[in-house]
Amino acid sequence: MRFNERELKFVARTGVTEKEGNLRYRNPYAKRDGYKSRWFRLKGNLLFYFRSDEHGGLSPEQEVKGVMVLERYQIQLEQLPDRPFVFSIYFENDADKKHYFSCASKVQCEEWVDNLRKASFENMRHTLAILQAKLIKKTGRDPILTMSLGHSIVPKTLYQEMGRKFSMPDKSTKSGGVTAKEIAELLAHPSSAPSESQYLM
Repeated sequence: MRFNERELKFVARTGVTEKEGNLRYRNPYAKRDGYKSRWFRLKGNLLFYFRSDEHGGLSPEQEVKGVMVLERYQIQLEQLPDRPFVFSIYFENDADKKHYFSCASKVQCEEWVDNLRKASFENMRHTLAILQAKLIKKTGRDPILTMSLGHSIVPKTLYQEMGRKFSMPDKSTKSGGVTAKEIAELLAHPSSAPSESQYLM
């Protein structure tokens, strides 16, 4: 699956951002080994990365270098002899290809790991199921079924909060690639998501 560059930029620059900041990144698919300074932006289960400027900030042109679809992946802290604060991500069908991220401090590293572990649609669906069970136990009624019938018994902001991470504009394009609408469908049906990250090179 390939992303249309125009649509990718649109999604990367709009909507809610869970976390962003500079990290040094080692891409397992790069022709040259080593870490590069990149600006990362987490939006739902999409981890975008941009070219950074000479000071480590987001470059003025906001050039998107790539995006990872965070589904069916593992994330863990690493202990490397040459770098103290590193975590890695690998995907189930590509476990020998680790993506390494180097942080400036232990706190920064732990914050990123925590946010990235919560990013997947599967995690959000699990959280929603727990809240649903608690509300059924408290009220005796299924809040999701009640909402679908148009008679809310809980604040709609709860569902807005659960769904806002995965809301995407219904925007289409005649050019080839994946549209923002198709990305939204991908997030709604993670079984169709690729198990490895996707890149612009």
